[in-house]
Amino acid sequence: MHAPILVPVDFSDCAHNALTLAAELARSQDRPLVILHVSHDRVLADGQRCHIDPQHPSLPLIDIARRRLSAFVEEQVKREPVLAKLDDLRALVVDGIPAHRIVEVAQREGADLIVMGSHGRSGFARLMMGSVAEAVTRKSPVPVTVVKNGMNGYAAESAA
Repeated sequence: MHAPILVPVDFSDCAHNALTLAAELARSQDRPLVILHVSHDRVLADGQRCHIDPQHPSLPLIDIARRRLSAFVEEQVKREPVLAKLDDLRALVVDGIPAHRIVEVAQREGADLIVMGSHGRSGFARLMMGSVAEAVTRKSPVPVTVVKNGMNGYAAESAA
């Protein structure tokens, strides 16, 4: 059995682009694809928690993340026919700090490639918000392909 490709997603357009590329790779190489979302509790500047689902404020964040990931995957399968053609597609939600958990899940799942999107922030925004893709690239023992948002689909950079 081939090692899976891990695709961390945050439900953004760049996550869609990374998922599309990873699905194409998985399909062409007959490999499993693991879609991962890392649920993390966001704290706003005033110290309040950010609730993703205002209709269900008492619902645990991990449950909201599972619902969102399920809906995201369903939408992506409709948008990208290659996803529907995959024989082995799994979706996982874990809790924690995204960069750390992505590397941990890659190791646990035996993935030998991580494909992830990057928002392409620079300057002050990058300093304040950090770059999950950059942190994963630094910490990962397996190659990481970072898919940047481009005007015509995606542009990928790989780091080993």
